[in-house]
Amino acid sequence: MSLASLVPTNIFGLRSDVNDNVCYLDEQTILYPAGANLVLYNIDQKTQRFISTGEGSGKFTCMAVSPNRRYVAIAEKGERPTVTVCDLQTLKKRKVLSLGDEDAQTQEFVSVAFAPDSKFLVTVGSTPDCNLHFWMWEKSRGPIASFKCAPQPDMCVRTVTFHPQDATQVCVAGPGVFRLLRYVDNTIKQLPFHKLDCQTFLCQAWLSDERMVIGTDNGRVLLFDGNDLKTELFLYPDERKGLGATTATLAAAAAAPAA
Repeated sequence: MSLASLVPTNIFGLRSDVNDNVCYLDEQTILYPAGANLVLYNIDQKTQRFISTGEGSGKFTCMAVSPNRRYVAIAEKGERPTVTVCDLQTLKKRKVLSLGDEDAQTQEFVSVAFAPDSKFLVTVGSTPDCNLHFWMWEKSRGPIASFKCAPQPDMCVRTVTFHPQDATQVCVAGPGVFRLLRYVDNTIKQLPFHKLDCQTFLCQAWLSDERMVIGTDNGRVLLFDGNDLKTELFLYPDERKGLGATTATLAAAAAAPAA
């Protein structure tokens, strides 16, 4: 007598506690976590496909899609946190990455990102050290380099991003932390950057090879061209009177070609 199996057809809900939890794979498909699964939802056909990592309890913490839209990396927390890389075409698991005993204090990954060539992966762990790990995910099971991003207890990292064209350069940001880092010869080195006051950086995005924007918890958006601060946008309602000119300045600076 054969045993019947249950196959899900729809999963409702969204895991709001996962960093970077909604990604567009193409114009019709959205990827997001729900329960202990990743859902690929086709907005035109109203259909769902699913990825189950099968690595733990489904305690996802962060996720990222590779620039070539071929892979997704999903991090799960635990005594030894893991990152599972899945193939978005076959919906199968490709690789499971985990830390060694020397990183036993890291209970979870708070942010993960793919390099522009999709061959490298970077993760940032939780406090107290917020260690950044650089992975050649297809060839090695462990990290090939690491860097302590938060040397003081009141610092932590919330997000990490790769330079859009350079697979060796990353940016980390969070409360009291903003650093540009480069991977060179199995080590990670800090790059010089414009000195910023200690504040809570919430997010960062690259506009081009040289330009980036940084957002803070007090409503400031900073636009940088290389190491130079070009303009600053304040988002508080009581400063709305000057918001139009500042927004126009930001848009013009972001759209103008670099000198």
